[in-house]
Amino acid sequence: MVGADGKDSAVAGFAGVRTRRHENARFGYLAHFRNLPLRDGISHAWFLVPDMAYAFPNDDG
Repeated sequence: MVGADGKDSAVAGFAGVRTRRHENARFGYLAHFRNLPLRDGISHAWFLVPDMAYAFPNDDG
């Protein structure tokens, strides 16, 4: 069974399942820009090992 409700899974607690925790060194940064020129107006992803970046079009520019 997989409880996809986060690291403090209530589903696992209700089911009496032992949880596993793993430390990670991830960091996320989010910024919004208006009218960012994206080729063809589609999403883009850059894999810059070990980093990555994404750009997604959104509503209203």
